[in-house]
Amino acid sequence: MRKISQLVIFSIVLLSVFFAYELRNLGFDYDYEKYFPKENKQMDTFVKFRENYGSDSDFLLIAIERKEELFNLNFLKDVKSLGDSLASHPLISFVFSPVHNAKYINQSGFTGFETKNYLDLTNDVISKKDSLEIYSNPIFIGSVLPENGKSLCLFIRADDQLSKEKTYALLSFIDTQLAKYSFKVVHKSGRLIAQTHYIEKMMLELVVFISASVVLLIFFLYISFRTLWGVIIPLFIVIISNIWTMALMYYTGKSFDLLMMMLPTIIFVVGMSDLVHLLTKYLEELRKGIPKHEALKTSFKEVRWATFLTSFTTAIGFFTLLSSNVQPIQEFGLYAGMGVFVAYFLAFTLLPAVLYLSRPPQKILESKSGTLWNKLLHSLFLWVMKSKKTVIIGVGLIACVGIYSMLQIKVNNYLLEDLSDTDPIKKDVLFFEKNYSG
Repeated sequence: MRKISQLVIFSIVLLSVFFAYELRNLGFDYDYEKYFPKENKQMDTFVKFRENYGSDSDFLLIAIERKEELFNLNFLKDVKSLGDSLASHPLISFVFSPVHNAKYINQSGFTGFETKNYLDLTNDVISKKDSLEIYSNPIFIGSVLPENGKSLCLFIRADDQLSKEKTYALLSFIDTQLAKYSFKVVHKSGRLIAQTHYIEKMMLELVVFISASVVLLIFFLYISFRTLWGVIIPLFIVIISNIWTMALMYYTGKSFDLLMMMLPTIIFVVGMSDLVHLLTKYLEELRKGIPKHEALKTSFKEVRWATFLTSFTTAIGFFTLLSSNVQPIQEFGLYAGMGVFVAYFLAFTLLPAVLYLSRPPQKILESKSGTLWNKLLHSLFLWVMKSKKTVIIGVGLIACVGIYSMLQIKVNNYLLEDLSDTDPIKKDVLFFEKNYSG
């Protein structure tokens, strides 16, 4: 039995280390189009439009503020130089700004015509006539020039559907080029920038969620078992459950997205339930003076079916999401259900092996486990029996308040509301909404 336990622990830990190493390549998915139903007329129309006319979201906006005179020759030359360097990048199709491709047709002589730049940078200064000429054209106002005349914008068209690697390379190139000039205030916006920012936010929030889950679990485990032994063993196993679940995602080609961010926390909660049931029953048997081997067998027999049914029904609840017509919801239900079974498997393989090889602290065996909880729950049970009508009326009132509150919930798709008011990306987007055409 000892050799079997050692083999189980060694195999699972070895696999977990390998999976954890592989997870370094687990990606993050920002494709919001997946959240549209598969069979949707509006989505079909959008896809056909994009096939015929190209994507309308693969662009970048760079607004450069200038509190002094906007049409300063040296300033405009720097803007022209910046735009030319950006246009040289192979992933950028074209650049448009007041000094890039902003031309008009002018009659030359009696029969000829020629194209001229609105702002001629070959002169010594920009004339008032040129500046008034470009501001009198409504095409530029709200697109590359604001009404207040305090900034100008470069409209940059990037290639369609860039990969994450190409997006990072392009944005890094843009930042490098901007750093060459002494522009005081620069605002950037566009899908590629927002996508990169959201991916970084998701990575940060994933770390925060997992860390918060671990801290809360440590707190409640310590309250329940009052020993380091009762904290480390369950936490160790539930972390491995998360690693295995994310490994399933990685090997089946699934990346983290907005929904999958909740998966590690769910696995922590669901997996811990099975572990606490088995661990509590095991300690109860040990306190009766039953030998460790027999205590494990008894705990395994008495708890396995109850925990299996709870895990099974929980997994079925997640698997029902497969009936959704939205792909990310289907995938979330699939992997959450599989994660529940992974947690159950490890609870009844790894935990018994660890318990068999480890000796529980004498302190936890001598303590009167659950004395406080038993008294509290017993008193609560007696109060419920004496106050049946009060309980029913109270639950009914709470249900009514809940139903009313539920009906007041509003649905929106304003992604900016996910960001704080101090977020630089949100500030830049609001700048474009206020000064340009959004």
